[in-house]
Amino acid sequence: VDVTFSKKGAVRQNGETIVVEELADVELAIYASQDAEAPIATVKTYLDGTGISTSDPIELLPGTYYYEEVTGPGGDYQELDGRHAFTVERNRSEERRVG
Repeated sequence: VDVTFSKKGAVRQNGETIVVEELADVELAIYASQDAEAPIATVKTYLDGTGISTSDPIELLPGTYYYEEVTGPGGDYQELDGRHAFTVERNRSEERRVG
């Protein structure tokens, strides 16, 4: 299954979202399990021709995987801590929005 990743950042003020921005240059490591030492793939987000955050696709078999933010977008955006689970389903192209 081809899987792509994207990231949006939100700036909040007094509990309200005031700006949502598509983010590039976020590097994610993809792991086969929560406690795996080495990633099975890495991806980096970029902005496509319409300004939408995306990554090049990676091929994954159906199952549960984990992503971890290796490099965040910088600026005022908070990087995600730890690993986060996601599931790839059979016979679907998938987009994973992180953060």
